[in-house]
Amino acid sequence: MTDKHDQNPACPAVAAMEIALVGDTEPCVCKPAVLRAYDGMKRSGASEQVAIDVAERVLIHHHPEMPENRIKITVERWVHRGEMH
Repeated sequence: MTDKHDQNPACPAVAAMEIALVGDTEPCVCKPAVLRAYDGMKRSGASEQVAIDVAERVLIHHHPEMPENRIKITVERWVHRGEMH
């Protein structure tokens, strides 16, 4: 049975599902790959922005279907692992 909210992107429940991150609730090899890319870039002396950009490209490679804003949110959350700014 399909809930009427399933098809409405303006619905808060649907919007909340859009923010759910790949790798947080489902198994995927992309999260370790994204973190390796970010960490490797930082260790090599790359700036924060360059390291984030590379990590985003890795996630795009694994999930080309993901919207750009979700890619950015996902990478930020993963690489900063709960750090508060």
